[in-house]
Amino acid sequence: MATNFHADLPNDQIHPPKDFATARSSSVLTKNHENTLEWNDSPFDLSSTITCGNDVAGGLHNRSFYLYWSNSLWFEIYYAVAGDSTPFDATTKYTPVKVDINPNDTAITIASLTKTEVDRQNGSTAANFTTSLDGHGKLTVSGMSDCGNSVDLTTGFLISNTSTPKSGVQYLSSTAGVLDWTTAVSSNFEQNMWGYASEPRLDEYLFANVQRAAEFNLNIGPALSALSPLVAIKAMGHHCKAGETFGGAHGVMIASAGLSVKIGFVKHSVGCVETYETNGTDLGFASFVASGLVDCYTINANPSVAVATHDLIVCYVYVSGKVERPQFEFSHKLIINK
Repeated sequence: MATNFHADLPNDQIHPPKDFATARSSSVLTKNHENTLEWNDSPFDLSSTITCGNDVAGGLHNRSFYLYWSNSLWFEIYYAVAGDSTPFDATTKYTPVKVDINPNDTAITIASLTKTEVDRQNGSTAANFTTSLDGHGKLTVSGMSDCGNSVDLTTGFLISNTSTPKSGVQYLSSTAGVLDWTTAVSSNFEQNMWGYASEPRLDEYLFANVQRAAEFNLNIGPALSALSPLVAIKAMGHHCKAGETFGGAHGVMIASAGLSVKIGFVKHSVGCVETYETNGTDLGFASFVASGLVDCYTINANPSVAVATHDLIVCYVYVSGKVERPQFEFSHKLIINK
């Protein structure tokens, strides 16, 4: 009995799915809600480079190529050579764009004249092409999205297309079960944090002691760069993953009136084999003089500081001033961008 069952064939004898060769990069093969197989293209931006050729004795008259702006706005670019009155028969559903040229025009001239007419569509249609010339007869047209490749019909021009998948999209199912590409939901999140201190040490950087219910009694002195491993791993903070960035914070504080307050965040690099760096990369802070009532504050994002898995982002408070029996209490949200 034959044993050439498809499941028993080695990989090099199994063909790709139907239409694999013509499917776009970053597309997904699915069985859709209508129970048919479908290659679903991810949203993409398109750029086309047209390498124009010389006209030879009017040979480009009525020659054309297709240029697409979107999946619903299509153009047919054609050439009309001076002295030849033969009418052009445009393709149905395509907007004809005439480029007037002279017999024996060079590729450089033809590329420049083509650019002029493509640019003209930005004012007369919904298209918004971006065009550029290389000075050697090549015209690059970009700005198109989610449409067909530019295709030569009869000009003989070489056309190359570059599609770039759009970032920030995911292939998701709607509530009706229809699969499609959509804008990715932000994975950023906010972490609630709070802390307090009664008669804290002044003019020193203070950190919350998680073993003392977020009381700010861990101090490292006047230099933030002296943040020690012991303080970092005992302080209340956020354990990072590679690729995250500090997205800022916003909150409220009640502190003794007249107390000068600086509240901020520091990134502490941590190894995973009981080796902890002594450092402190300041991510940003807010400073104000306490009113004795509720003071609001915002700390701006700082995406420029890279973090690694196991790093810590911890909050610090630095208070100063001649205040009798100083105290403070705050609550805020730390924002982490992913």
